[in-house]
Amino acid sequence: MRKGVLISTDPNEGNGKIIDENEQGIYCCLKDLGSEIQIGDAVIFNIKMTSYGLTAVDISKINIEDWTLLHQNL
Repeated sequence: MRKGVLISTDPNEGNGKIIDENEQGIYCCLKDLGSEIQIGDAVIFNIKMTSYGLTAVDISKINIEDWTLLHQNL
């Protein structure tokens, strides 16, 4: 699983963008975010190759304490 932060959403296009811990931009589909995830939230996710390129899937919100624990376990 990768870790990142949701930095933008575009409701007109139906997508968003996550910046991961390697500062790589990964697109996601808004329908995969769920209503509890907002811009600025820390998330964990998997990557899938789609017709649009690398796409974040299985996205879950994490709190800052979980983020810190994940970084300590790297």
